[in-house]
Amino acid sequence: MASIGIFFPFTESDTEFVKQTTTTNDEIRSSLTHLLLTNKGERYYKPDFGTNLRNFIFNPNDNTTYDAMKEEVKTAVTKYFPQLQITDIIINIDPNNERKANLQIKYINNGSIFGKQDTINITI
Repeated sequence: MASIGIFFPFTESDTEFVKQTTTTNDEIRSSLTHLLLTNKGERYYKPDFGTNLRNFIFNPNDNTTYDAMKEEVKTAVTKYFPQLQITDIIINIDPNNERKANLQIKYINNGSIFGKQDTINITI
């Protein structure tokens, strides 16, 4: 099967140097994860690529912070993945480490014939 891109985060493969994506859905999930975990200013020639989610690590665990985090995700996704429609963002704080958050991002791929819904989870 032909590869489309590279899985993110990078993982080893038995047959390739790094595991590669072979479906459009896998490529979108990998690219979306890459976007959300990249800090703005971290990528040469694209200083606006990414999010500032890590800047929220020491903010209070309240709705104001959660709303700002959700807006950060929506803004980045709208700019770099206009075919995706965010349907829900759920933020869960780790009870053992309040400085660690898991974001569950649900989206619909409007670029797909069937408008496939999918979910990714990222931890910051």
